[in-house]
Amino acid sequence: NRLGPAGSHFICVQSVVVDDQDNLWVLDPASPKMQGIVKGGPKLVEIDLRANQVMQTIPFGEDIAPAKSYLND
Repeated sequence: NRLGPAGSHFICVQSVVVDDQDNLWVLDPASPKMQGIVKGGPKLVEIDLRANQVMQTIPFGEDIAPAKSYLND
């Protein structure tokens, strides 16, 4: 973790899955200790394990992850 915009780093990883193309998918509900989300933090991140780089970050807005929600796999 590091300082910066909530969407640019992991806040609270809930789940990780590797697909059949060696992509790691990381679900970050951005709700430390389930105390409510950090605004702008909920996201799904795809990481290419062969290239060791982030391929895409899919942010979830408040319409998908309301303030008192907790995204789960």
